[in-house]
Amino acid sequence: MTEETSSASAPRSIRYASDAIMAQLARDLVRESKISQQQLNELNTRQALTGDSIDRLLIRESLLSESDMLETLSRITGIPFMPIARFQITPEIVGKLPARAALRYRAMPLAIEGPALKLATSRVPDQASADSLRMLMGGPVNWVLCTESDVEQSLKHFYGLGAETIDDAIQTKDQQEVSLQETDLALDTADPGVVRFINQLIFEAIKLDATDIHLEPFETRTRLRYRVDGLLQEIPLPRGIERVQKSIASSVKIMAQMNIAERRKPHDGRIKVKAGNEEFDLRVSVLPTRFGETVNMRILSRQSMFIDLEHLGLMDSQQPLIESLAILPHGIVLLT
Repeated sequence: MTEETSSASAPRSIRYASDAIMAQLARDLVRESKISQQQLNELNTRQALTGDSIDRLLIRESLLSESDMLETLSRITGIPFMPIARFQITPEIVGKLPARAALRYRAMPLAIEGPALKLATSRVPDQASADSLRMLMGGPVNWVLCTESDVEQSLKHFYGLGAETIDDAIQTKDQQEVSLQETDLALDTADPGVVRFINQLIFEAIKLDATDIHLEPFETRTRLRYRVDGLLQEIPLPRGIERVQKSIASSVKIMAQMNIAERRKPHDGRIKVKAGNEEFDLRVSVLPTRFGETVNMRILSRQSMFIDLEHLGLMDSQQPLIESLAILPHGIVLLT
């Protein structure tokens, strides 16, 4: 058993993730009648096939709410369970843990308690992860269990959308940077890290039911906005994104089959994406500005774009006429 601290003044013994912790979780849930022995047997069979832990399977199979599971794990491990909303998180606190480490370990800084940093996690940390973060921080780490949605939303809000991807892209750019102007176009071809960030940007917009994406460069920063329910909402971006803004614009132009060599004229193009079982068309516009190229994308669901004639509300006598006009090689139908 390893000694940790739950606050700066009161030491508290905690237990890290292990097979014994998961076994005790299962026993306690059965004893408290939160799951049945038959359900546990089925979970054990599924665990043997998939290799997933019991706590993940419980949530995935909707056998237990995440809050109930975390409360039980908190009692077993000694790690407190509480909502992130109780903490007042400041930029100083967030700056204590680099974005790469926060996103790798899915850990959100919550507070500074003397020499210790309090971190939120949605899963009980294992010994190796705890030791790695302790060495990285150069001091003790206190843990808090929070729901996965709390942790993920906080990471996205404070570190920005696609922070890890942008960090990788910046490192790649630093390795490739040269002073010769002739190599500029080579640096702006579609970088895998930048393309991955663009995909994250698009799918996050689709998840929020956004209709438009606006990526706008300014002198010292880059702004990302989604239009949701008719209103533009600014989305946090990771620090340093302005260093790869040119690469982002060029990658979007490549994806939309535009000419990346021409940066002084407006461009229009199209990108087709698939999210789950639904397909989307993105109408892309790239416009030159003083500080770089702005990227605007209109998101159109292909399922909502195409409507059958029978769903237009035509009268029975009108539909055959419209169908006969539709097969003509040219012409126009005017509705007045």
